Amino acid sequence: MPKWEELKQRSYKHTPGPWIQGNGRGDDSHIVRDSNNNLIADVAGPSTRDRLVSKANARLIASVPAMIEAIEKAGRIVGQLLNDPSTGDQAYALSRAYDALGITYFKATGNSLALHLIELDALEEERKRRRVRMKNNCLPN
Repeated sequence: MPKWEELKQRSYKHTPGPWIQGNGRGDDSHIVRDSNNNLIADVAGPSTRDRLVSKANARLIASVPAMIEAIEKAGRIVGQLLNDPSTGDQAYALSRAYDALGITYFKATGNSLALHLIELDALEEERKRRRVRMKNNCLPN
């Protein structure tokens, strides 16, 4: 499977973080801006209930750059562990975690080709694992 670093080069670039919810003036917590005060999103709703949901949505949107960074860091760590021969039996679990992090990262960054490659790789890995289990279950004791 291609490494994240290779696939990341094809990812679309979003506005760099940090993103900030509101700008401190009035009830604008439904707005998300970048550090230069450029508008990222306005998720205002007309009713009081919609405003509460809008604030929660804005808070979630504002946290996206930090989430992407955390996913990227976790992916690097899991990738390093995956390449460590001492992981032994944990390699499958690490591989699944690496794939899940990759899928999440590339969904968030809009790289559909990388996302597709990781999903295909994960499916193939699962097929191989099932074949091994079936073969082992069929062997006489």
